[in-house]
Amino acid sequence: MEIVKPAANTLFNDATKNLSMDIVEIGLDSVIDNEVLKELPFVKTVYAITKVSLAIKEKFLLKKFLNFIKSFNEHEVDEKEINKRKKAIDNNEKWIYKEIEFLMIILDSIDSVKKSKLLASLYSEYINRKIDWERFCQYTEIANRLFSYDIDLLVEFYKYCTNTMKKGSGFYYDLTSYSRLSGLGLIEKEFDYGQDFSRYGQVFREGSYVYRITYSGKAIGKICSHLNL
Repeated sequence: MEIVKPAANTLFNDATKNLSMDIVEIGLDSVIDNEVLKELPFVKTVYAITKVSLAIKEKFLLKKFLNFIKSFNEHEVDEKEINKRKKAIDNNEKWIYKEIEFLMIILDSIDSVKKSKLLASLYSEYINRKIDWERFCQYTEIANRLFSYDIDLLVEFYKYCTNTMKKGSGFYYDLTSYSRLSGLGLIEKEFDYGQDFSRYGQVFREGSYVYRITYSGKAIGKICSHLNL
Protein backbone atom coordinates (compact mmCIF):
# COMPACT_ATOMS: atom_id res chain seq x y z
CA MET A 1 0.00 0.00 0.00
CA GLU A 2 1.23 3.47 -0.88
CA ILE A 3 2.40 5.39 2.21
CA VAL A 4 4.46 8.23 0.71
CA LYS A 5 1.48 10.19 -0.60
CA PRO A 6 -0.51 9.98 2.68
CA ALA A 7 2.65 11.05 4.55
CA ALA A 8 3.08 14.06 2.24
CA ASN A 9 -0.61 14.96 2.43
CA THR A 10 -0.37 14.88 6.22
CA LEU A 11 2.89 16.84 6.41
CA PHE A 12 1.77 19.58 3.99
CA ASN A 13 -1.75 19.78 5.40
CA ASP A 14 -2.87 23.09 6.93
CA ALA A 15 -4.93 21.15 9.49
CA THR A 16 -1.79 19.72 11.09
CA LYS A 17 -0.64 23.22 12.01
CA ASN A 18 -3.24 23.12 14.78
CA LEU A 19 -1.89 19.98 16.44
CA SER A 20 -1.43 20.76 20.11
CA MET A 21 1.52 19.65 22.22
CA ASP A 22 -0.90 17.54 24.30
CA ILE A 23 -1.81 15.57 21.21
CA VAL A 24 1.71 14.81 20.06
CA GLU A 25 2.81 13.81 23.56
CA ILE A 26 0.09 11.25 24.21
CA GLY A 27 1.06 7.67 25.00
CA LEU A 28 1.66 5.08 22.30
CA ASP A 29 -1.55 3.20 23.10
CA SER A 30 -3.64 6.34 22.62
CA VAL A 31 -2.43 7.34 19.16
CA ILE A 32 -5.08 5.47 17.20
CA ASP A 33 -7.85 6.23 19.72
CA ASN A 34 -7.56 9.99 19.37
CA GLU A 35 -10.43 11.33 17.23
CA VAL A 36 -8.27 14.02 15.60
CA LEU A 37 -5.22 11.90 14.87
CA LYS A 38 -6.97 8.88 13.42
CA GLU A 39 -8.42 11.00 10.60
CA LEU A 40 -5.01 12.13 9.37
CA PRO A 41 -4.13 10.44 6.03
CA PHE A 42 -0.89 8.87 7.25
CA VAL A 43 -2.41 7.52 10.48
CA LYS A 44 -5.32 5.97 8.54
CA THR A 45 -2.92 4.39 6.06
CA VAL A 46 -0.66 2.84 8.71
CA TYR A 47 -3.70 1.50 10.53
CA ALA A 48 -5.07 0.04 7.29
CA ILE A 49 -1.78 -1.72 6.58
CA THR A 50 -1.84 -3.45 9.97
CA LYS A 51 -5.48 -4.48 9.39
CA VAL A 52 -6.39 -5.19 13.01
CA SER A 53 -4.17 -3.44 15.53
CA LEU A 54 -0.99 -1.42 15.70
CA ALA A 55 2.19 -3.01 17.02
CA ILE A 56 4.56 -0.98 19.19
CA LYS A 57 6.81 -0.30 16.15
CA GLU A 58 3.94 1.26 14.17
CA LYS A 59 2.72 3.25 17.16
CA PHE A 60 6.22 4.58 17.75
CA LEU A 61 6.54 5.53 14.08
CA LEU A 62 3.29 7.47 14.30
CA LYS A 63 4.44 9.26 17.43
CA LYS A 64 7.77 10.21 15.81
CA PHE A 65 5.95 11.34 12.66
CA LEU A 66 3.48 13.50 14.60
CA ASN A 67 6.28 15.11 16.61
CA PHE A 68 8.16 15.67 13.37
CA ILE A 69 5.12 17.49 11.95
CA LYS A 70 4.58 19.50 15.13
CA SER A 71 8.22 20.62 15.20
CA PHE A 72 8.27 21.31 11.45
CA ASN A 73 5.22 23.59 11.75
CA GLU A 74 6.94 25.62 14.47
CA HIS A 75 9.50 26.82 11.91
CA GLU A 76 9.00 29.60 9.41
CA VAL A 77 9.07 27.80 6.09
CA ASP A 78 8.96 29.28 2.59
CA GLU A 79 5.32 28.96 1.49
CA LYS A 80 6.33 28.90 -2.16
CA GLU A 81 8.39 25.80 -1.48
CA ILE A 82 5.48 24.17 0.38
CA ASN A 83 3.07 24.93 -2.47
CA LYS A 84 5.61 23.56 -4.97
CA ARG A 85 5.61 20.29 -3.05
CA LYS A 86 1.83 20.13 -2.85
CA LYS A 87 1.59 20.50 -6.64
CA ALA A 88 4.35 17.95 -7.15
CA ILE A 89 2.42 15.39 -5.05
CA ASP A 90 -0.78 16.06 -7.04
CA ASN A 91 1.19 15.60 -10.28
CA ASN A 92 2.97 12.47 -9.03
CA GLU A 93 6.40 13.99 -9.67
CA LYS A 94 9.28 11.62 -8.85
CA TRP A 95 11.46 14.10 -6.97
CA ILE A 96 8.93 14.74 -4.20
CA TYR A 97 8.35 11.03 -3.74
CA LYS A 98 12.10 10.57 -3.35
CA GLU A 99 12.20 13.38 -0.78
CA ILE A 100 9.29 12.12 1.35
CA GLU A 101 10.40 8.50 1.05
CA PHE A 102 13.81 9.47 2.42
CA LEU A 103 12.15 11.25 5.38
CA MET A 104 9.98 8.22 6.15
CA ILE A 105 12.91 5.81 6.01
CA ILE A 106 14.87 7.99 8.45
CA LEU A 107 11.86 8.47 10.74
CA ASP A 108 11.30 4.73 10.83
CA SER A 109 14.92 4.08 11.79
CA ILE A 110 15.59 6.80 14.39
CA ASP A 111 15.30 5.71 18.01
CA SER A 112 13.90 8.76 19.78
CA VAL A 113 11.33 11.56 19.55
CA LYS A 114 14.21 14.01 20.12
CA LYS A 115 15.70 13.03 16.81
CA SER A 116 12.38 13.44 14.99
CA LYS A 117 12.38 17.07 16.11
CA LEU A 118 15.98 17.48 14.96
CA LEU A 119 15.03 15.96 11.59
CA ALA A 120 12.19 18.49 11.27
CA SER A 121 14.62 21.36 11.83
CA LEU A 122 17.03 20.00 9.25
CA TYR A 123 14.20 19.58 6.75
CA SER A 124 13.05 23.17 7.29
CA GLU A 125 16.65 24.31 6.70
CA TYR A 126 16.64 22.40 3.43
CA ILE A 127 13.26 23.73 2.28
CA ASN A 128 14.39 27.26 3.08
CA ARG A 129 17.48 26.59 0.93
CA LYS A 130 19.93 27.17 3.77
CA ILE A 131 21.48 23.77 3.04
CA ASP A 132 21.44 21.75 -0.16
CA TRP A 133 20.14 18.19 -0.60
CA GLU A 134 23.57 16.60 -0.18
CA ARG A 135 24.24 18.47 3.06
CA PHE A 136 20.73 17.67 4.31
CA CYS A 137 21.28 13.95 3.70
CA GLN A 138 24.68 14.12 5.39
CA TYR A 139 23.33 15.88 8.49
CA THR A 140 20.35 13.53 8.63
CA GLU A 141 22.59 10.47 8.56
CA ILE A 142 24.65 11.99 11.39
CA ALA A 143 21.51 12.74 13.42
CA ASN A 144 20.33 9.18 12.91
CA ARG A 145 23.58 7.77 14.32
CA LEU A 146 23.84 10.33 17.12
CA PHE A 147 23.34 8.97 20.65
CA SER A 148 20.44 10.83 22.29
CA TYR A 149 22.58 11.03 25.44
CA ASP A 150 25.27 12.91 23.51
CA ILE A 151 22.98 15.71 22.28
CA ASP A 152 23.28 17.69 25.52
CA LEU A 153 27.07 17.33 25.42
CA LEU A 154 27.16 18.53 21.81
CA VAL A 155 25.09 21.60 22.73
CA GLU A 156 27.36 22.43 25.67
CA PHE A 157 30.46 21.98 23.54
CA TYR A 158 28.95 24.12 20.77
CA LYS A 159 28.19 26.91 23.23
CA TYR A 160 31.63 26.62 24.80
CA CYS A 161 33.46 26.77 21.46
CA THR A 162 31.37 29.66 20.13
CA ASN A 163 31.51 31.63 23.41
CA THR A 164 27.72 31.58 23.72
CA MET A 165 27.63 29.65 26.99
CA LYS A 166 25.78 31.45 29.76
CA LYS A 167 28.20 33.17 32.12
CA GLY A 168 28.68 31.25 35.33
CA SER A 169 27.57 27.96 33.80
CA GLY A 170 29.78 25.01 34.54
CA PHE A 171 31.29 23.20 31.59
CA TYR A 172 30.59 19.48 31.74
CA TYR A 173 32.50 17.10 29.53
CA ASP A 174 32.50 13.36 28.94
CA LEU A 175 35.44 12.08 26.93
CA THR A 176 33.53 8.94 25.94
CA SER A 177 30.81 11.11 24.41
CA TYR A 178 33.44 13.27 22.75
CA SER A 179 34.92 10.15 21.16
CA ARG A 180 31.51 9.22 19.73
CA LEU A 181 30.91 12.78 18.52
CA SER A 182 34.38 12.76 16.99
CA GLY A 183 33.51 9.57 15.13
CA LEU A 184 30.52 11.37 13.59
CA GLY A 185 32.67 14.28 12.45
CA LEU A 186 31.09 16.79 14.87
CA ILE A 187 34.19 17.19 17.04
CA GLU A 188 37.80 16.89 15.95
CA LYS A 189 40.45 15.50 18.26
CA GLU A 190 44.09 16.38 17.69
CA PHE A 191 47.39 16.05 19.54
CA ASP A 192 48.22 19.22 21.44
CA TYR A 193 51.59 20.55 20.36
CA GLY A 194 50.83 24.04 21.64
CA GLN A 195 49.77 25.18 18.17
CA ASP A 196 47.39 28.09 17.56
CA PHE A 197 43.77 26.95 17.17
CA SER A 198 42.20 30.42 17.38
CA ARG A 199 40.83 30.21 13.84
CA TYR A 200 38.51 27.43 15.04
CA GLY A 201 37.09 29.42 17.94
CA GLN A 202 37.55 28.29 21.52
CA VAL A 203 39.00 24.79 21.95
CA PHE A 204 39.02 22.37 24.87
CA ARG A 205 42.33 20.94 26.05
CA GLU A 206 42.51 17.70 28.00
CA GLY A 207 45.81 15.94 28.63
CA SER A 208 47.71 15.61 25.36
CA TYR A 209 44.71 16.37 23.19
CA VAL A 210 42.77 19.32 21.85
CA TYR A 211 39.07 19.03 21.03
CA ARG A 212 37.55 21.51 18.58
CA ILE A 213 34.14 21.74 16.97
CA THR A 214 33.83 21.14 13.22
CA TYR A 215 31.67 22.92 10.65
CA SER A 216 29.07 20.15 10.86
CA GLY A 217 29.27 20.24 14.66
CA LYS A 218 28.51 23.95 14.67
CA ALA A 219 25.57 23.52 12.30
CA ILE A 220 23.93 20.65 14.19
CA GLY A 221 24.91 22.01 17.61
CA LYS A 222 23.28 25.35 16.81
CA ILE A 223 20.04 23.66 15.73
CA CYS A 224 19.97 21.44 18.84
CA SER A 225 20.59 24.43 21.12
CA HIS A 226 17.58 26.26 19.66
CA LEU A 227 15.36 23.19 20.01
CA ASN A 228 16.09 22.78 23.73
CA LEU A 229 16.20 19.01 23.31
